[in-house]
Order: sequence, then structure tokens, then C-alpha cells
Amino acid sequence: MTKDAKLHQFEQQVIASRTIQNTKSLDWLFGGLNFQIEHHICPSVPSHRLRAMQKFVKPKIERSSLPYDFPHWQEAITDVHRHFRNIARSSISMKTCFIINSKAASGRALQKWRKIEPTLALKGKRDVIICSEWQSIKHKARTALEQGADQIVAVGGDGTVGQVANAFFEDSENIFPDRSFAVLFPS
Repeated sequence: MTKDAKLHQFEQQVIASRTIQNTKSLDWLFGGLNFQIEHHICPSVPSHRLRAMQKFVKPKIERSSLPYDFPHWQEAITDVHRHFRNIARSSISMKTCFIINSKAASGRALQKWRKIEPTLALKGKRDVIICSEWQSIKHKARTALEQGADQIVAVGGDGTVGQVANAFFEDSENIFPDRSFAVLFPS
């Protein structure tokens, strides 16, 4: 991988991830999900050590001139709630594309998707794309966006989410700013 490609991937990880500010005592409640930037830059670090990684991650991000600011956890939850409410309100007229990683969670993601799909009261046009190859997720999400999908819903783990999020970006710029991105973690 070239230096430029590594920087490009680094920029996407920072831009497409979010770190949430909270107290150390609440880290256990978030289970490491409050340190998404640190997790994506240092994926092998256990979740209970991600807070300590901030002192290493922050200078690297600042050197690359990327923003490293993060909201208070209450603000982040409010933002997510507002985002999902807006998606729900506009979903009737939206073309929604679900991208399912059939191998996520050792195949359990696809099994759970098949159970919940009939219960989703989705109106409007929707497509379902089941990916068996992790590397094809970004390409299929990008193709769906180029073909007019208004919303992409990633069904799988954080690798699936990262690949779908990367489909929205070209050279660190969101080229589909009018489209929505949602996540279903089939736990």
C-alpha cells in the first residue's frame, strides 16, 4: 500500500468515525463504541485501553489537519436520535438499499436479517444486496448510490459499516451529501 493510499484510508477512518466525550466511569457502558476513531486507527487495541490511545491518536490527526473534536455523549445521542427520526419521516419516499454482509458474525447477521426483514414496515422502493465477499461491500454500496439510492443501510459489524461509509467518499470528500446512511447491528 502506498503512502498516499494509507493517508487516504486514515482520513476516511477519521472523517467517517466519531469519538464521544464521556467520563471514564461511563466507558464500560459504551463498551468501547465511544472511541470509534481510536478503534479504527488502532483496531488491535482492546476497548478498555482506547481512552489511553487518545494521547497518541490526537497528535497524528492534528498533523494531518483533520478535525479531532468530539461531542458530549448526550449531544451525540441527541444527534443520532434526530438523524434516525429524520430518516424515518422521509423513508416513505426514499429508495432504500440494504447491504448485508452474509459473513458478519459468522453468518448470524444474514440469519437475523432474514428474521427481521418481514417485520420491517418499509414503504417505498427498497433493494437488498447480500454480499459474501467483504471487499465487494464498498463497490456495491457505491453502485447503489450512483444508481439513485437515497439511503444505504449497512447490516453487519463495524467492518461492514466502515466499507459502506467509505462508499460515500472520494478523496476525503462526501460525494453524496444528500444521501442517508444508517446501520443495523444484528446482535
